[in-house]
Amino acid sequence: MGVLAGVLAAGLGMGVLGSGCGGRGAVTGPGQAGSLAALNAEAQAGAVTEVLHGVTIQDPFRSLEVDSEDTHRWVDAQNAHTLSTLAPHQRPEREARLRELLSIDAVGEAQLESDTLFFYRRSGAEEQGAYFVAHAPDFTPAPTPVLRAETFGERASIDYAYLSPGGRYVAFGVSQNGDERSTLRVLDLRESSLLPDTIPHAKWSSLSWLGDDSGFYYTRYPAEHDADFPHDDPARVDTYGSRVYRHRLGEAPTADPLIFTANDPTHFPSVSVAPDGQHLFLNVSRGWSANDLWLARRGEGDQPTDVTPIIVGEDVRTDATLHGSQLLLVTNRNAPRYQVLRTPLLLNSPALADSSRWQVLVPESEAVLNEWVVQGESLVLAYTRGLDAALVELPLGGGLHSIPPLPRDLPLPAGGELGELTTDRAGRHALFSFSGYRTPPAIFLRSGTADPAPIVRVTTDVDLESFDYEVVHVRSADGTQVPMQLLSRRGMARDGNNPVLLYGYGGFNVSLLPAFQRNLLYWLERGGVYAVANLRGGGELGEAWHRAGSRENKERVFEDFEACIRHLRESGISRPARIAITGGSNGGLLMGAMLTRVPSEVGAVVSYVGLYDMLRYHHFPPAEIWEPEYMSSDTPEGFAVLNAYSPYHRVPSEVALPATLIETADHDSRVYWGHSTKFAARLQVSNTSDAPVLFYMEREQGHGAGRRLSDTVARYTRFYTFIEHALEVE
Repeated sequence: MGVLAGVLAAGLGMGVLGSGCGGRGAVTGPGQAGSLAALNAEAQAGAVTEVLHGVTIQDPFRSLEVDSEDTHRWVDAQNAHTLSTLAPHQRPEREARLRELLSIDAVGEAQLESDTLFFYRRSGAEEQGAYFVAHAPDFTPAPTPVLRAETFGERASIDYAYLSPGGRYVAFGVSQNGDERSTLRVLDLRESSLLPDTIPHAKWSSLSWLGDDSGFYYTRYPAEHDADFPHDDPARVDTYGSRVYRHRLGEAPTADPLIFTANDPTHFPSVSVAPDGQHLFLNVSRGWSANDLWLARRGEGDQPTDVTPIIVGEDVRTDATLHGSQLLLVTNRNAPRYQVLRTPLLLNSPALADSSRWQVLVPESEAVLNEWVVQGESLVLAYTRGLDAALVELPLGGGLHSIPPLPRDLPLPAGGELGELTTDRAGRHALFSFSGYRTPPAIFLRSGTADPAPIVRVTTDVDLESFDYEVVHVRSADGTQVPMQLLSRRGMARDGNNPVLLYGYGGFNVSLLPAFQRNLLYWLERGGVYAVANLRGGGELGEAWHRAGSRENKERVFEDFEACIRHLRESGISRPARIAITGGSNGGLLMGAMLTRVPSEVGAVVSYVGLYDMLRYHHFPPAEIWEPEYMSSDTPEGFAVLNAYSPYHRVPSEVALPATLIETADHDSRVYWGHSTKFAARLQVSNTSDAPVLFYMEREQGHGAGRRLSDTVARYTRFYTFIEHALEVE
């Protein structure tokens, strides 16, 4: 169970050519460059000038927001230009080595119910992985998968999956071309057959099975038969107004009863069944910093009755479960790094929400509590201490005043990430994944009181011990110490000449922890240094760290990243012409900010599926859900904050840019591609350096979900072709 259970993982994850300012130029013909200039001039004919809160705002490339024939011509020409620019610098051995490394097996998404293990695995050169089952007692995986995305189309993807408590059924979402617009289906594992139950509009569905496997609670967006379906506005389909229904297997989904809704269509309601099967938790996530939580009894028709508030209306996040006659809470209320509380189970009583009655079971510590489960008579807690994972078992017998200095049940290598920690509904087993930069992924099982042991693991012949890993702390503009991870080949010289790839995100409470990454092995083998900036806005150091980089504090994120760039230079690791920076989604916003704030400090920038027009971002569904993180230009306060840094609006009329690649995807249902088209155009017409500004739109792909191996190989081949040429990596 995660501390942020029920929160939409709408991460707002990599990305060429020429060098930095004053370096090697693009290899392009004058005809190509002239064609792009003409297309940009045509697009500028649709410029718009607006007055917002008394301030005149120029939008010279508004026309490139529109899905028109002119925009299609612009995109096609840009894609052709980018590919022709990169072609002279492609090396067959680069693509071949990337294919080898990206073909290293992958495992994850493990669930266990009623002695049935269900997990994802991709083996070798398979285009997409598949889901397998294994059974107690030895959990040896069956050789044949039970669920493959390709069953539903060449570019289909499985977006999520939920194993039933009896281990017989899997409810899963399938979508096409990476757009995440899932249709909910059900697989009968015993019969190896799909049930006829089909529920469309189940994007990002939160689902919880009834204890007897007869059905489930689930969320979906308005469907065609609902009164509020946006028939006249296709862009708003599957974007706002998610609500909770209950479905019984074999019944018509159109007759599923409505169970629970949120008052605000940008909020995310969910219902989860408690371990006893008789109680329900009703949750409404309000952005990434707050949720409301109620406890109810499961009544007639599976409707919630005796609905009793636990925490409602507070600006905190809280998760809960039942243990016997007690309610256990994990909350960041008065504890930004989270604490565990308990209180008697009192339905229909205001005492349940009386915080003076709550007993501290596990107090807040210097570590951040990320995941927690009840296994038998113990709590199993997953922490991040610094950037290291820790797993702690604590008995539920009496109150605890501090985390005792007990040895961790699992000795984890330094610099690793512990994946989602779960249990079966009966609480007999605990399950989690683990990987690190130097540790291939594995799925670990803990049964009863035994030590966790790997039951599915990945191996590789790459010498992972030949790489050094360290965490340094960098002083930001206001004195805040910002962690930065460094990964390099052993014995890296500090001669100011190492090619560096620096990644950042800084938002939405997302933690960047050192998990296994196949593409980075190529960069390290080439002598590159990989750096990760753990910026404010992320969740690595708790909720206070997140809030310190959101809303009116967003520019602190940019200052943190700038400090990391400076450290790479001042520490003797590299120099501007040898530093590339990259980020996507919310990290794309970060890249846009760097291009407009410190373009001379780096040699290359790769930004993908990013947000750049922060004055209009909320006009493109589903972006209104991000207003709690960013604020909105509709208010004077939000406008002042966003206008101060909105990358699209901060591009000077003339600026010497580093080599830049702006990427997007045509089926991205999270961040609208129009951000990237207009931002790339504005950069191109403003650039005064010889370094190229390139644009590329991936076809039949989305924000990152469902990417095939061949897509991934093509993307990283393009990415590293650009980076290596820009940084002059021989």
